[in-house]
Amino acid sequence: MRQLYLAMFICAYMLIDSDVWAMDWRGITPLHSTRTDVERILGVKTSGKSYDQFIIDGDRVSVLFSTTRCEGENPRGYNVPLGTVLEIIVFPKKVIPISSLDLDMNTFKLVYTDSEGELSYENNEDGLYITAISGQVRAFTYGRASKDRQLLCQSKN
Repeated sequence: MRQLYLAMFICAYMLIDSDVWAMDWRGITPLHSTRTDVERILGVKTSGKSYDQFIIDGDRVSVLFSTTRCEGENPRGYNVPLGTVLEIIVFPKKVIPISSLDLDMNTFKLVYTDSEGELSYENNEDGLYITAISGQVRAFTYGRASKDRQLLCQSKN
C-alpha cells in the first residue's frame, strides 16, 4: 500500500510540475547531463572533445558537449559547466514513419527546409526536433528546452 501512495505522489508531482521535465534521451538531458553521465548511462568512453559519435542499438548517436564558458564581450553558448551535454542527435537505423510516433504532433511546428522532401518538426517547448524525408524519420534532435532559456550566455554590451 505504501508503494501505491509513493507511485501516486510521483505521478501527481509530474502532472503538477511538468515543466521541469525536459525532453531527454535515455536519461540524458541537454544542458543538465554531463560527459560522465553519457559514459555511465550508455556504457561508452568519450573522447574529451566537443563532439562524439556512437552506435547504440544500431542507431548512430551524436553528442555535442560544451567546451567554452560565457566569457568576453560577446559570449556564445550556454552558462553551463564544461563537458555538459548541449545536444543529442539520434539517426535511427530502422525506418520509422512519422505517423507511427507516439507524440502529440500538435505540439510541433512544421518547418519546410531547403532540401527537397525534407520537413522539420520543431517542439521548442520540450527541445525536441524531428527531421523527416518523405514521411520517414531521419533524425531526432534533443536540444535546449524553452525553460532553459536562462542558461544562454548574455552579451555584456
